[in-house]
Amino acid sequence: MKQDMAGLKQEFGGMKQDMAGLKQEFGSMKQDMTGLRQELRDTKQELRDEIRSVENSVLEEIDRVQEMVENRLDKQDKRIDVLEQYYRIKKADDENMSVVLKLVLDLKEDVDVLKAKIP
Repeated sequence: MKQDMAGLKQEFGGMKQDMAGLKQEFGSMKQDMTGLRQELRDTKQELRDEIRSVENSVLEEIDRVQEMVENRLDKQDKRIDVLEQYYRIKKADDENMSVVLKLVLDLKEDVDVLKAKIP
């Protein structure tokens, strides 16, 4: 019985050592988890910063392209205005030429009539 008790004491001592080892491992795992959480927070912040930077770059590029397009549209609007003015002038000129041509033809008829009356 004494031997059994001694064996039990030894086993109990071994179990205590195992428990102490498990406690140490658990403490180490807690530290590892804390470190991983911090790394995860740092990674999240880095990603947020990088996303913000990329977003700003994209928005700046959109602004730049929009400004270029607006400038081109302004130039095209000016060209269209010039063409419209030219068209109006050309149309008025054509109408004037039609009137002049009609007057010339009417005068020719009058001259032909007068020539016919002269023997």
